[in-house]
Amino acid sequence: MQIMTKYFFSIDYQEEEVISFENGIFGFEDYKKFILIPFDRDNNNICCLQSIEEETLAFILINIGNFLPSYKEDILYSIPNSFSNDSLSIYGICVISEIISQSTANLKCPLFISSSKTKGIQVILENNNYPFKYPFSTLMTAGEDETC
Repeated sequence: MQIMTKYFFSIDYQEEEVISFENGIFGFEDYKKFILIPFDRDNNNICCLQSIEEETLAFILINIGNFLPSYKEDILYSIPNSFSNDSLSIYGICVISEIISQSTANLKCPLFISSSKTKGIQVILENNNYPFKYPFSTLMTAGEDETC
């Protein structure tokens, strides 16, 4: 199948690549089906979550675990039961600024995506240690201090 995207023009995708968000993404609950497109085919540090229902709807995501390995351990209590047996990737939605160091990632409302990449969910963490706007500059420094 082929779709027009916000950042990648027209791309081909397979039905098995579609990630279903049963409840949608906060603020965009009407859109349930997305595909994950890496900006760099060699790693999944930064990806685009592109709606297949609306070509202008796409989110820039950062794979939080690649920068803050302790994050997953800190939020294990938040993983929904329906995902408990899956291997998960955990992403934060980013707000990108012209000056990259001023960009932020939402660590308060992560996206959990199953290893099979067929289902996803967004949750609001009760943990007050992670803000809605976590600066990239801090994220990059934290990634250097911890090992993956």
